[in-house]
Amino acid sequence: MGKRFEYDQVVYDQIVRDFKEMSKLTIDQLEILEEIITHPENKLSDEKMNLFLSNEERLDELEVIVSNEIVDTLVLHQPAATDLRMVISIQRIVLNLERIGDLVVNIVNFIDQMEEKTLPSKYAEPISVMLSICINMVKKALKSFEDLDKDYAIWAIKNDEVVDDLFRTSLKKIINRSQIQDDVKELFFEFVNVNNIISNVERIGDKATNIAEASIYYMKGIDLRHSDIDVDKID
Repeated sequence: MGKRFEYDQVVYDQIVRDFKEMSKLTIDQLEILEEIITHPENKLSDEKMNLFLSNEERLDELEVIVSNEIVDTLVLHQPAATDLRMVISIQRIVLNLERIGDLVVNIVNFIDQMEEKTLPSKYAEPISVMLSICINMVKKALKSFEDLDKDYAIWAIKNDEVVDDLFRTSLKKIINRSQIQDDVKELFFEFVNVNNIISNVERIGDKATNIAEASIYYMKGIDLRHSDIDVDKID
């Protein structure tokens, strides 16, 4: 992963190991969620649900561990400019990975609150499409950082607009597929849950964009947050 610390190889290796474990666990959680949404007829086994919950606990632990490692690095080793950019970028990515984990748990909880404790198949297709793009964004954003691949980072950033468009249209599509009958109250709460699910999926896309921006910062020293820089013009 790019240039290694010159001052302390052991510190570098530990941060990278923990960061990679956190990245893998986040992708694992997203893929479990994708399985729940894409195949709503297949409820998670107790074994898989226990794995899901265990992964979430480990993600929370790793966020604290990596943050502490980075603080120790900054205080004790005073890294050079390039290394400093890298640890700051990792810290930004780690915070977003932990938040993605929280959003995945939120979505699973919203599904569990539904009457059948599963996402109705009539809602699954538009949400599944949106989630699939978000997962690909996260994967490419992380790969851009590991491989120093600017194009992957730019792809992830630009696809956030696609996810935003899907967010605006998915709820309308779901309502059109439904037939409002007598139990309006129950249907209303169902739509609230679906909207919450869609909203959390869209926020996963936002976090993937943040990761990609941190990757660009590490590679190029350019901070894209709250800026009007055209990503296509980044050399």
